[in-house]
Amino acid sequence: MNILFILGNGFDLSLGLDTSYKSFLKHYLNNHQPTSNPLIADFKNEIWDNLDTWADLEIRLGQWLDDGKVEDRAIAIHDDLVNELSLYMKNEQERLRPQAKVREQILSNMANVSQFLWRSLDTRDVNKYILNHVNVTPHQINTITLNYTDSFERLALGEDKNEALCKANNIRFHFNNPIHLHGTVDEGIVLGVNDESQVRNKRLIRLNSIKNRFIKLSTVNNVYRTGYEEQAMTAIDAAHMICVYGTSFGSTDKRIWQRIVNRVVKDNIQVILFHHGDVAYGGNEGPKKVDELERLNRTFVSFGISSGTDQPVLIPRSVLGVYNSSIFDVSVDVAVQKPVYEPDEAEILARTMEIVMKR
Repeated sequence: MNILFILGNGFDLSLGLDTSYKSFLKHYLNNHQPTSNPLIADFKNEIWDNLDTWADLEIRLGQWLDDGKVEDRAIAIHDDLVNELSLYMKNEQERLRPQAKVREQILSNMANVSQFLWRSLDTRDVNKYILNHVNVTPHQINTITLNYTDSFERLALGEDKNEALCKANNIRFHFNNPIHLHGTVDEGIVLGVNDESQVRNKRLIRLNSIKNRFIKLSTVNNVYRTGYEEQAMTAIDAAHMICVYGTSFGSTDKRIWQRIVNRVVKDNIQVILFHHGDVAYGGNEGPKKVDELERLNRTFVSFGISSGTDQPVLIPRSVLGVYNSSIFDVSVDVAVQKPVYEPDEAEILARTMEIVMKR
């Protein structure tokens, strides 16, 4: 059997890393590194209101790239943003301290995914589904990560055999290396929109210098040529079950969500969507929780299924939503966060003088 996990930023956050969009934004707007480029200084005052997720930022970048923008400015700003993002994420991933027990727990939890569902009948049905594919070999778990960090392989994978037992069905799964669809801090990161329709300036986006920065497929296939896009699509097409954790299902990755929904429609594969929410539902609030799960699931399936009417999109039975699962609630040793830029002597002196003057 072939299981595919797709991990979003929620995975890094669950480990204790400060990788949210808002945390990076605080760094980007307030880091002390001076710039002699007024275009970058002006950009920092332009597009940041009412953004909550990484997908929000990417959509706003496409909107920012309007008819008033010119090539040189767009290149300078994107290059600066990506450079700062890479430095910030590298600083965060270095905080993780691998431990054998953490590795074993993560792999075991993924192999026993049915134990982290909300309702007992969901667990029963998923176990039956896995059992129906027990004769399909090899038994493996693939991972597509949408994160720039190496957190998954750093914590979950080792040099020896990366395996875990699915206890309910006595299946031993092998874990393959993750596919970094959005790149890495070492290989180069991918930050942009899904396609040209999400960019306002239709003339500027035709330039390769702009397309290769702002369109994800162009960055992956034309710039870095890692093969990650092809590997990701192959993994989706080969999976018997797909589990998605820690992502907001942003439209800047809609080609991925469409591909999965198409698999659901065509092959009726099992999909488990691990959603996160701020509401803690009580024991008698099951109907409210189901309402929220249906809303979140509908957001996902709408990428590939249309009702064609004013009625809500019907959610296939094989798409299962889970709310605030503990599947990646592991106790990780995370070092104290360090500044991305160490202060220079002039800055240290200025801060010291400020403290003295306040006294």
